[in-house]
Amino acid sequence: MNRGSLLKPGLVLGLDSGGSCRGIAFRIAGHHAAEELRLLWRREMVLGAYCPRWARVDAGRETVRAIAFFVNREHRNYAGKLPLER
Repeated sequence: MNRGSLLKPGLVLGLDSGGSCRGIAFRIAGHHAAEELRLLWRREMVLGAYCPRWARVDAGRETVRAIAFFVNREHRNYAGKLPLER
C-alpha cells in the first residue's frame, strides 16, 4: 500500500506532535477544493495512519491555517523512535 513489501516493509516519514518542519504548502483554488480534498483524503486516510488537523503554517509573509496529516501514534504501524540500525 505504501513503501516496501510484506517481507521488507518500508518506512514513511510523517508529521508528529511537537517541533517543526520545512516543506511546501499547497493552496487549492476554491472551485477545485472539493474534488482535490476528496482525492487527498482518499490517499492519506485509507490506512488510518494519520490524524488530520488544522495547523498554523508560516507561508512566507503570512501565517495561514492548513490541513496537515499527523501520525496516529495509536496505529499498529507506528514505528516510534526506531534506532538508526533498524
